[in-house]
Amino acid sequence: MAIVRLVVSIFLICNLISLSSYSAAEDRWPNSSFSSSEWKSTPAEQRYVYFNSLISSRQLDTLTQKEVIKLLGEPNYKSSDGKYFTYILKYAEKKEYSFNSIYLLHVDFDAAGKVSKYFMRAD
Repeated sequence: MAIVRLVVSIFLICNLISLSSYSAAEDRWPNSSFSSSEWKSTPAEQRYVYFNSLISSRQLDTLTQKEVIKLLGEPNYKSSDGKYFTYILKYAEKKEYSFNSIYLLHVDFDAAGKVSKYFMRAD
């Protein structure tokens, strides 16, 4: 029983550390004003500087898939069922303590093909 408690405790601690580093990651990022042309001309792994500005501007709200592509360019990944796109924002730095190796802008679409939600996802 003591071993089970120890394993559960370690698991919970690791998850708390992971969540705290994940939730604060974008708060430490530089904040450059989003512009479609700047986003498109920036290497994928350096787009993170525009993330906070893009999200706070709400420019993605209710856009169609075509409109998202016009604004952000071709996604790095399109789901086969057309339900979401992902765009690379940043790769984790070697000196950075994180369980995540990549940060992505995840864009979900509803049944009508319009943006239903978007968020930063780390894998």
